[in-house]
Amino acid sequence: CILNGGNAQVTITKGKFYSSNNNTIHMSGGELTTSGTFTKNNTVKLDERGDAATKFAAVYMNNGTLNVSDSTFNVYGDYTAGVYIKAGTIDIAKSECNVKGAHTNGIYSLVEGQGNFTVTDTNFTMTGGDSQMGIYAENGEVSLRSTSTSTFNIAGANSKAVYAAAG
Repeated sequence: CILNGGNAQVTITKGKFYSSNNNTIHMSGGELTTSGTFTKNNTVKLDERGDAATKFAAVYMNNGTLNVSDSTFNVYGDYTAGVYIKAGTIDIAKSECNVKGAHTNGIYSLVEGQGNFTVTDTNFTMTGGDSQMGIYAENGEVSLRSTSTSTFNIAGANSKAVYAAAG
């Protein structure tokens, strides 16, 4: 739907965004500030490895800054993510992430090099699949903050609220 390949500053507020395959918003560099409702309905059957290169997301950020607030992410389908950040900085606040599918993540962070992300007062509901992660983070710095409430409701086998690994 939206593609940015430069160092632009993009602001999208109070929109309703839907996509089935590929990334709904794809940013390579620059800064994205957004709020709204993102529905990602991945119908592509990906291999069981769930390679990061093939993981589709509602919002994908590579080497930039992502600021999300007052948003809802509805993510359906296997090997899919609400937010996927490959490198850069991410800040998500006061949002909801509803995920249904196997090997699916609310936030997927595979930071190569320096990067960090902060999640504040965000709720995660994971249903309908195994091996789900509310937040999956490799490398970088992860901060979870709660000034009022953050919840993780996760039902699938081998699923975790937060998975963090150093690289």
